Amino acid sequence: MISYRNFELYFFHIIFLIVSVSIFFIPPIITILNINFRIDDIIILTLIPIILVFLYKRVEFPIYSKILISFFISICISIIYGYLVLSVPFSMRDINELIRMLKPFFFFSFLLLFYKDSLVQISFKFLNIAMIIFIFIGLSESLKIPYLNDLFISIYSSGTQSGISRINTTTLNPNDGAILTLFFLFFSINMLLVYKKLYYFISSLSLIFILLNTGSRTAFLIAIIFFIVFFISTKTLNIKHKILCLLIMCISLIILYPYIENYINRILTLVNAVKLEDSSLNVRFNLWNEALQIFYESKIFGWGVAKAIHHTTVDGEYFIILRKYGIIGLCFLLFLMIYPLSVIKKKIRNTTLQNEEKVLLYTLFSYILAGLLVMFTNNFFTSYILIFPNIILLGILFNTNEKV
Repeated sequence: MISYRNFELYFFHIIFLIVSVSIFFIPPIITILNINFRIDDIIILTLIPIILVFLYKRVEFPIYSKILISFFISICISIIYGYLVLSVPFSMRDINELIRMLKPFFFFSFLLLFYKDSLVQISFKFLNIAMIIFIFIGLSESLKIPYLNDLFISIYSSGTQSGISRINTTTLNPNDGAILTLFFLFFSINMLLVYKKLYYFISSLSLIFILLNTGSRTAFLIAIIFFIVFFISTKTLNIKHKILCLLIMCISLIILYPYIENYINRILTLVNAVKLEDSSLNVRFNLWNEALQIFYESKIFGWGVAKAIHHTTVDGEYFIILRKYGIIGLCFLLFLMIYPLSVIKKKIRNTTLQNEEKVLLYTLFSYILAGLLVMFTNNFFTSYILIFPNIILLGILFNTNEKV
């Protein structure tokens, strides 16, 4: 007979899998009042709070939970300040964003209910399977495989930018797709380093190819930076292995060049960006300058969400956070991103860690650093998708619930 605790864990695993599949693979399923809702929105904002109400005494809230709540409180203060002091018009879209900002806290708290070993195992297995599915979808879109490409375009939409058809992978825009590709690339490379299997080398090459097809210059630049730092600093590979890896990658790129010529040309426009001659970068400069000018009018608390009077697109999370939530909000955000890095550094020095947990923590470390760079040109923490792979791994990092 199944015990109550085993049934409870089984139920938690089902919720975890449904939410995770939704985050990585399922687009919004319903639109109400011009607001899109995903399956994970519905579960995290309705079912999980109910579970937490009944089981909150069993949750050991770490410092990170308190930082998340503090950030949320600062957002509330900014919104109220905007309405009462700056005469910002009320908008339901402001409330929508405020409620969605509770999602990371609710999901993170839910993950603390798991036994740590159980959470590590289900996360590790899920990400392995999810990576295979992600590569399959990404390659289908990149290689324009008949029927499959049309199917995935119909699910995830498709866009053309600068005359180039950029793939979205499993998201609704190429930039989010590129960052999600980076996440799986970090996971794949860390799997390769720990387990040293050819499969993970092939999966890493496949993800690099998919990354090129997203056409995201920011993600590509981040990948190059990480690749250079990794090759210089790693002691896992000797000189011969490093040279062999470089040769294989170069040969692969030469073979695949006909499929990625347009994307490589787009990435090479980074040279124009350095010369300040890139139209996309100039648009971003204008948006950043506009956000900063608004921020200067209310430096401490910002203006709140204020979607009724301000542009929703700024193409730079640091700038939009300053505009919305002021210096206080940005400080909390940076603390939320940087604090886990110090905790990870302490944990990875622990030689008793299992390989699965090592891979997940290395992936988290890389993804957080990438997120800090991504936030110069895109949203990361306030993204409805990109922050949640982070939250899953943060749940493992801060979970202290050991099975007795």
